[in-house]
Amino acid sequence: MTPLLFDFNGTMFQDRDENEIAWKEEIFQLTNHRVTEDEFKNFLQGTINEEIIRHYLGAATSPALVTQYSLDKEKIYRKLCLQRADGMALTKGLPEVLDYLKAQHIPINIASSAMPVNIDFYFEKMQLGKWFNRSLVVCNDSNLPGKPNPAYYLEAAKRLGEKPENCLVIEDALLGVRAAQAANAKGVVVVTSTNPASFWQKQSGIAFIMADFTTFINWYKKK
Repeated sequence: MTPLLFDFNGTMFQDRDENEIAWKEEIFQLTNHRVTEDEFKNFLQGTINEEIIRHYLGAATSPALVTQYSLDKEKIYRKLCLQRADGMALTKGLPEVLDYLKAQHIPINIASSAMPVNIDFYFEKMQLGKWFNRSLVVCNDSNLPGKPNPAYYLEAAKRLGEKPENCLVIEDALLGVRAAQAANAKGVVVVTSTNPASFWQKQSGIAFIMADFTTFINWYKKK
């Protein structure tokens, strides 16, 4: 059956509020600029930290400062995640999907713009090691250009020993969808956490639209 490449934030884990609050706090502290809802949805969501920080502070910002400000933002974000009432639960229906994929021996991987420290945090708090090989996960270790460049999905497929054109990508953000399409993925499934179904219905190349993962297995079995 078709291998799957997952985005993480906003797709596997509904952390939009925590991510938005953390970025707004960090950017305001650094620049006194108040990030708007449109800025977050259309730019910050799905963009790697380096690009975000240089966008607001300038392209000449040193790598050391970019790293420090990125880590500062992620500390705020992780603290907020630990305060969640749901205990950092995966998106509704996803554990059952992952159990099914594991039982069927279907190759899966994660391609996330999150920093490695956050990926390690997710693996610890959400026991992702039950389903995913941490060493194969593609994340923001500063070695690849961020989405919408296809590099994350090309590398995620490569690490599975698969061709991207044979893989389905599951995303929530437009930049991520564009990255998957640029990688010539077999198809793109979207979770409507960032944009509503009406938005995605107007986009080309979307194979399936879902609010969460409760409807995914039935659709996937028909592929």
